[in-house]
Amino acid sequence: MKQCKRLDNKTAVVIGSTSGIGEVIAKTYAREGALTIVSGPSIERELGMQVVEEILAEGGTASFVAVDVRDEAAVISMYEQILSEHGRIDIVNFNAGVQDLVVPFCEQTLEDWDRMVNVNARGCFLSMKHIIPHMIERKQGVIINTASVSASKCVFPHTLSMYAMTKAQVVSLTKSAAYEYSKYNIRINAISPGYVLTKKLGLGSLPQEAQQAMLSNVPMGRLATPEDVAKVSLFLASDDSEYLTGQELHIDGGMTVI
Repeated sequence: MKQCKRLDNKTAVVIGSTSGIGEVIAKTYAREGALTIVSGPSIERELGMQVVEEILAEGGTASFVAVDVRDEAAVISMYEQILSEHGRIDIVNFNAGVQDLVVPFCEQTLEDWDRMVNVNARGCFLSMKHIIPHMIERKQGVIINTASVSASKCVFPHTLSMYAMTKAQVVSLTKSAAYEYSKYNIRINAISPGYVLTKKLGLGSLPQEAQQAMLSNVPMGRLATPEDVAKVSLFLASDDSEYLTGQELHIDGGMTVI
């Protein structure tokens, strides 16, 4: 007898899943039975196709769709393509984000501001704006937005103030939209990771002294893995969390309790 998986018969879109946390979330969804759409910018198509191939090699179902989350027409086109090919979208995880600006606040430029806001906050807004009507029509759907502990706690480097602001916007958008659309059986939640060991962030390559300084902010005494985040995202995507909406779940080893 075939064992049921937590996301059987679901179509899931993971925006920003060509590497890092998003990649692991996409693979986790696929292992749990979802038809998984790996999505990211066109310049990362090769990385995205590699994620798809790894999912297929494990027996999952996946495809890649490119999108520039800053571009409204591109976001609309992405959803139209997916719906044309698969007929439905049950789950959207917005995981796109940039966090590569490490200079003091007063040295950050208006161009830096626009870039950070356009990807992290505008992208989240456009992602929700253009999938919610489909979910309203079906009277069901799940949206999970990736924010950050930095949205509410200043334990990250002080040079991440602009990033922190955009992630606070993600949390606020999540809660407001969750309230507005809960009557349509649409659940919208946010996950806020703390320090996560990914290649992109390079935390694993930091000197031991620097890692120890970071760990001093983590009661559980270790940095998170992408798998730690993916497990919570899976919980929110599945029916196990069917009475949960408008929440921000901190995946931080206890950082926000001190």
